[in-house]
Amino acid sequence: MRKWLAALVVAASLTAAGCSVNVAFVKAVEGYADAILPEYEAYVNADPRLDPDTRRIRLQTAQRFRLLVDEAKKE
Repeated sequence: MRKWLAALVVAASLTAAGCSVNVAFVKAVEGYADAILPEYEAYVNADPRLDPDTRRIRLQTAQRFRLLVDEAKKE
């Protein structure tokens, strides 16, 4: 019984520690996204060397990245 309880405490501690790392990581990535994505999207829209497909793919990738960050913040 004690071994089971000790294992439960260790598992809960590891889970809690993992969550705090994830929260810090999400905050860091959100800061990156807020700083870089608007400028990157403006560059993609303005660069005449990019063909329409490349432009679309790059903008979709940036939007998906933003969605991932937003979803991670909800958890």
